[in-house]
Amino acid sequence: MSTTQVLGETPYASPGEPHASLTGRIDALPASFGLWSFITLLSLGGFFELYDLFQTGYISAGLLAEGIFHTGQAGIFGIADQAAFASATFMGLFIG
Repeated sequence: MSTTQVLGETPYASPGEPHASLTGRIDALPASFGLWSFITLLSLGGFFELYDLFQTGYISAGLLAEGIFHTGQAGIFGIADQAAFASATFMGLFIG
């Protein structure tokens, strides 16, 4: 592969150079314990984040229907309890 390239040209690997492109280098990474533990941690984090977000909608609607949550300015912080609950959920996700 030459050292000078034309702008917009994609650096594909020639048959003798399998790792010349970025995707070729990523595909050539060995499946090590560190890589699989990183993938596992990312998957678990994504699962629990989505679980938390989806449950927020169902839990707050149920608490509102049961009369536990207050609407309007009667809630905590002068806002509806449902809004405070959603805000606390997102703040926890941000901090976590």
